[in-house]
Amino acid sequence: MDFDDLEQEAANPSLSEELDSALARSAFDNVYFLPEGLVDELLNKENVRAELGCPSDKRKVEETALSFIFGEDENANGDRAKKLFVIALMAGIPADNLKLARVMGRFLNANIRDGSLPIKDTVGNSAFYDPKGSLLAPWSGIMIRNFIEKQWTVIAPVFTDQNLRHKLDEGCVLPIVEKVGGLEEGAFGEVMQVAIHERHNLNPILKHDGTRAHVALKIIKSAVYQKTTDPDKLEDLKREWEREVRAHIAMRKIRHDNIIEFMAAVERGHERYLLFRWAEGGNLRNFWEAHPRPALSRSFVKDVVDQIYGLADALDVLHSGRYGGDSYRHGDLKPENILCVTRTASGPSEVHVPILKIADMGLAKHHKVATSLRPATSMRYTTTRYEPPEVVFKLNLGRSRRYDMWSLGCVILEKIIWLLFGHDSLQEFNSKIVDQDGDPSHWFEKNTGDTGPRVAVHFHVRDTIRALETDQEYSGDTAVRDLLDIVKTKLLVVDIGDATAIGGDMSNPKSKVGSRVYSQELMESLRELVRKGANNESYWYSGRSRDRLPKLIVTSDGRQGKQPSLLSPESALPPQQRTGIPIHVRDADNVEIDHEAEISLPVPVPKESRFQLKTRRLDKTEFTVDNNFASQLVSRLDTAEIFPATEQALRLCAKCQQIDLCQRMFSLEETLAELDMSRSICDFCKMRWEVCHQLDRNKVTKVVFQRQESMITLNESSLPVLSLCRGLETNAPEAKVIQIGLPRLPPIASNSHYSILRKWLRECDENHKSCVTKPISQIRSPTRLIDVGTTTAPHARLFDTKPDVMLDYVALSHPWGAEPHFCTYRTNINQHRQEIPVTSSDFPDNFRHAIQTTRELGLRYLWIDSICIIQGPDGDFDVEAKRMEHVFSSAYCVIAASSARGQRDGFLNPRKERQFLQLPGQGGGDGLYVCRFIDNFKEHVLESPLSKRGWVLQERALARRTIYFTDWQAYWECGHGVRCETMTKVHNKLASFLGDANFPSKLSGNRKNPTDRGEKIRFYEDLYGQYSRLQFTHITDRSIAIAGLEQRMARDLGAQGRFGIFHDGQSLLPRSLLWRRGKEEAALLRILPGSGREGSYNPHVPSWSWMAYGGGIDFFDLPLGGVDWRVQEIQDPWGEGNGLSVLARRFKGMPASSAGQQDFEIVLDAGGEGDGMLEGWKDWRCVVVGSKRARKGQTATMPSDERTHYFLVITPRKKDLDGDEAVYERMGVGKMAGKFIGGNEVSRVTVY
Repeated sequence: MDFDDLEQEAANPSLSEELDSALARSAFDNVYFLPEGLVDELLNKENVRAELGCPSDKRKVEETALSFIFGEDENANGDRAKKLFVIALMAGIPADNLKLARVMGRFLNANIRDGSLPIKDTVGNSAFYDPKGSLLAPWSGIMIRNFIEKQWTVIAPVFTDQNLRHKLDEGCVLPIVEKVGGLEEGAFGEVMQVAIHERHNLNPILKHDGTRAHVALKIIKSAVYQKTTDPDKLEDLKREWEREVRAHIAMRKIRHDNIIEFMAAVERGHERYLLFRWAEGGNLRNFWEAHPRPALSRSFVKDVVDQIYGLADALDVLHSGRYGGDSYRHGDLKPENILCVTRTASGPSEVHVPILKIADMGLAKHHKVATSLRPATSMRYTTTRYEPPEVVFKLNLGRSRRYDMWSLGCVILEKIIWLLFGHDSLQEFNSKIVDQDGDPSHWFEKNTGDTGPRVAVHFHVRDTIRALETDQEYSGDTAVRDLLDIVKTKLLVVDIGDATAIGGDMSNPKSKVGSRVYSQELMESLRELVRKGANNESYWYSGRSRDRLPKLIVTSDGRQGKQPSLLSPESALPPQQRTGIPIHVRDADNVEIDHEAEISLPVPVPKESRFQLKTRRLDKTEFTVDNNFASQLVSRLDTAEIFPATEQALRLCAKCQQIDLCQRMFSLEETLAELDMSRSICDFCKMRWEVCHQLDRNKVTKVVFQRQESMITLNESSLPVLSLCRGLETNAPEAKVIQIGLPRLPPIASNSHYSILRKWLRECDENHKSCVTKPISQIRSPTRLIDVGTTTAPHARLFDTKPDVMLDYVALSHPWGAEPHFCTYRTNINQHRQEIPVTSSDFPDNFRHAIQTTRELGLRYLWIDSICIIQGPDGDFDVEAKRMEHVFSSAYCVIAASSARGQRDGFLNPRKERQFLQLPGQGGGDGLYVCRFIDNFKEHVLESPLSKRGWVLQERALARRTIYFTDWQAYWECGHGVRCETMTKVHNKLASFLGDANFPSKLSGNRKNPTDRGEKIRFYEDLYGQYSRLQFTHITDRSIAIAGLEQRMARDLGAQGRFGIFHDGQSLLPRSLLWRRGKEEAALLRILPGSGREGSYNPHVPSWSWMAYGGGIDFFDLPLGGVDWRVQEIQDPWGEGNGLSVLARRFKGMPASSAGQQDFEIVLDAGGEGDGMLEGWKDWRCVVVGSKRARKGQTATMPSDERTHYFLVITPRKKDLDGDEAVYERMGVGKMAGKFIGGNEVSRVTVY
């Protein structure tokens, strides 16, 4: 063969080579697939014949194979075997010895063709095995495995309008050829922007420019992350999936312009996916953020209203089944579920108003008949902020389709605010819709009035609508006015009343006058609005300039439920029909609708940052019923101790005899006067009267007690005032929600008491691997431990450990308190190695009780700092302090003397008794116990004398499990929450971050749901602020007592950390340096070297660290992502000497008066207030670490003089004032406009 023949052969590739070249890679599964249709296009008899490679004397075999492959044999029935042949080629089955042809013959004999794919099981398959189970030639085990694996290459699904459901095998490849960006996390799934191969998307959705739109692939969490074998849960997940798919398919049939296009539902093994059109404009919230201050024009406002009309029409189609289908309601309408599809503008607007499309129909509720005739339905996963009042206060009345009308009213009001005043005002509006605790709230509120609980539109929403009614666009006949009136009188209306059928047809209902409207009625109002605009262009927008208008100013008296409601049914009536008398419509939960309230003087509502709001939201204590654990434990205790017989007859008044505490949604409303009268004759009334002592009885006359599981709150207090518990015998069905618990705690240090502690440990050992298991490489035994002996041989001595021997030990967390202290010194260490004088009167009770508790827990070793670390000038504190992280993180358990104030107080002291009553007959059996609430982990532990000590913060965070001993009871804390000795289980997400057995894993989240880095930084700053306010016996320990915790936080941030400052080469160092003196501190006092414990090494802490000072600190509350950091002007300080190398500038001057100066503040570490503080500023230097970032709409090159700069204030050391050394110290921090800072004279100096 010459070279020309070789080139000719290369120019005509084989079928195998063509197939290989045609493969496409799935960007989702990271495997290859053959696009649909290419098998037919590439295969012909000539190239198949060439691949079969049959010799000339085997033509009959060849023809039989070809006939089978191309579907020409007598049994074909239109089915072919082209894909089987391609799979065999890709599996590497060779042509030699007729292997490839014989494989096709095996399929022919077994009548397996392309329609049989995929082949799931080869065992017993006659194409592979004979009747005796032996492999048929030419198959081998590896050939079969390759064939089964390669079959997925040719059967990737094809998406069409005719087939919207795909049930695929686990190995099937999704034909996704491009992933754009990363995953976007949602409440119930993750969404990914993808492109599907054009041969697998036969009915593509086109964008306005004619190109194919990308696809949104939604990965359903419930299926992917809840792989469960629980049949009930599996059935529940299956029903939820089926309901969602049916809703989407029904919406696809409607094909409304304002409903997002559904493409397919995919089941692949355990995985569930939904495919939609990708909305390139994001969601409506994103659109508002991207266009913070829209320029109004008539065409722009018209476009906005047109899209509101489209949304309303889409809801009407859902609600009414207008196109002959069943009716639905959405159930979770909010800006995040309204997507934006880009289009060209209809006029000369700078902003192209997108097409708004309703999405996330997973909560859509299917109705065969009108909702008004049906009982309550279940919508379990709604977003609560946009829920209407009836969801909370009318649970048994059902959720009508007017549910969506309230949510749409919320969205339209937000859109009006954005339209007129921009995104900043919208954010401020949303930040003030909070409840009494400052947490994000519904758009309604519940108040206690003279006639009982009432529900009204949230006071800030009402105040905002009043403010909008003073806007220039509200005057005259304008679209904004009519739209706001629709929101006020038809949508954001609490009362839904009873529907009236039109012509007896409940599919076309009519709302009661003054109540919230149905979608059909809303459409009537919007059609009138559109008609007005068609006849008068100026109706859309008055044309008056808004450039000089101030931002939206809303005033409020700050009290919920005290402003007159402008959203009431009466407000829609003509003036002559208004009675001026409050209307009270009582619902099933005895909650009234507040239609009027007295007028109060306006007081501005303080604004909180997003981080503060989130922190407050996380700082919520929940009390959950856990009767599995409690029943196992209580059955082993002495019931006479914990369920004592009633010592005297219980006195109950007639009302209390009728009370049923097990009643669902139990609520008891009464006046203080009634309680005062009956407390002398009724023990339960007396108990309720006594818990009202915290109320101002001059202002509060009525009280409401409500049960939430086993807890009873007073006037919706954040913490309960009473708790309920029951014994094992109380087993009536209605009592199942009540906690099995201990009305009276066992005596301290009794067998029952220690049984509870041991059960806590055993439960955690057996079920909480994350709390118990730790890599052996991370376990360190302390240098010394106390061998406590046993209960039968109670001999205690100091024990020197061996590095390679790992021991289970208890660590004691305790306060040292006032002298004298019991310690180990060089002078008595040998004596302690022989025996520790536990029985001596000089031996502290804290230590004696710790030794006793260790023995009772069945452990042999105990660590106490003052005994296990050699104290004094010749001691080894400096060495051991560095190991503190391992001491507490490696301990089997930590015991904390929370109630003690010093070494000698002890913690196994008699506890305070709590009051309780036994209510016979309640819940069956022995009845219920109603008790004074004592399960206050925050007050008893987190705010205890011990927790005010600086070392304890790190001890708690590093401990894997801790038992706290308090004046009231013992508490258990591990990575799975808090348990009380009363059997109550407590969870507080904010507190759990430090109670994490593997801190900071909970705060950091996980790979699927990581915590936002900015929020982590804020939490760590907040943690440092808390730590700086704790107390130390030796103030120089301030930089040591958090060192282990600091290193964990630094690792979590991917940074270096020391002295309370983080450095990651980016923004962390300048941000960390902007700490400031706490507002409660008059001055921060410098901690001088040598002022610590005698003989101990006191590290020199540089002045740029807050650890160099005593007193509380905070950090500048700077917007994450809102500062341009000057990272080049500050050099890494972790080198020798801890010097911070910076660029220093002089101040040009100071304002004559700081009063009224915007963005001007200087906080000196040594204190000082007012303009007098600024004396001597000419000797100061300024280190600019960051500058306020220009907002959208401002030029990015805004002159430096106009920008706000954040800086450190430094001054030369006194000894260096006359010298040449550029050595400085920090003296404060501040922010000001660049015009006060010199820009030309810059010098590199070092701050120590």
